[in-house]
Amino acid sequence: MESLPEAPRRLVDERGAPHFGAFAGRVYDTSLRPLAGRFHRSGLARLASEKRWFYACVGSPSLVLAASVVDLGYAAGGFFYVFDRRERRMLVDRTIKLAVVGLDDNAAETRATLRGVRTRFLLEASRLGGRLVVSLPGHVLAELVLRPEGAPEPLTAICPVAGDRVTMTQKSSCVPAAGEIRVGPSTYRLQDGFASLDYSHGYLLRQTRWRWASGCGRLDDGRLFGINLVEGHNSGPVTENALWIAGRLAPLGRARFEHSPQAPLSAWRLSTEDGRVDLRFDPEGVRRESFDYRLFASRYVQPIGTFTGTVLGPDGERVEVKGLPGVTEDHHSRW
Repeated sequence: MESLPEAPRRLVDERGAPHFGAFAGRVYDTSLRPLAGRFHRSGLARLASEKRWFYACVGSPSLVLAASVVDLGYAAGGFFYVFDRRERRMLVDRTIKLAVVGLDDNAAETRATLRGVRTRFLLEASRLGGRLVVSLPGHVLAELVLRPEGAPEPLTAICPVAGDRVTMTQKSSCVPAAGEIRVGPSTYRLQDGFASLDYSHGYLLRQTRWRWASGCGRLDDGRLFGINLVEGHNSGPVTENALWIAGRLAPLGRARFEHSPQAPLSAWRLSTEDGRVDLRFDPEGVRRESFDYRLFASRYVQPIGTFTGTVLGPDGERVEVKGLPGVTEDHHSRW
């Protein structure tokens, strides 16, 4: 399996063109302003199409939690949820639609903040460390430590989008995480957790849809394993499909998703055109949200569950995956 070249430090080269491709490592400058020629956007065109977000999902034997900070240019918000895997129920599920967010162009030293009414998010991740702190009305407080120094290199994909647009995503996997979540009088400790992180920034289409899968954790033999698959977005000539095993990052072919949108708790089938992935995803619960505000709308379903099946590793080794925690997603946005 091919290895990936080192990521460029900047999304845009000296001529104002994007560094299209899939890479290993971090991009320090994701600014779109230097884009020139047919890729350049300014004024209302820039405001309408530039999107940026930072998302973290942490899975463990007992809990799965996720938080996001999203900047649409003309609006901003985020969400936070905590799912109890043993009782198969949501402990917390909050969406913040109107907020002040801070999220800069540095994907290597990411700091994302969100401020709403009695609401605070802080997501930080760098090569040396990170943290996730969330405070919500109703006596909800989450404090987690992330340790990216113990994780493999992230994948960076800089992808063309129809209409001379460009987007990038940086996916980190197998990031050790631990901490606690307080919900009212109850305290939940998260141990033996691993995080998947997603920093994305680009000029996107007004109508954007994707199906996505992400999971990470330990295999039965103790090795760390992570996977990221997408279909419908970043799935053209450059994809963000990849796996991580025992510290090694390897690209994968285009992904295929089979599931029933009308039954999100039914099993999903995941495969790749190169024949390296054959996985089944079994949901344990689901987070969903739909809204339509004319200017922007979203239909979003994120099942939470486990991956089971086989994957071919970087050397052609057959890898058995059993009960790997993670999420899938079916998302359609008008933004």
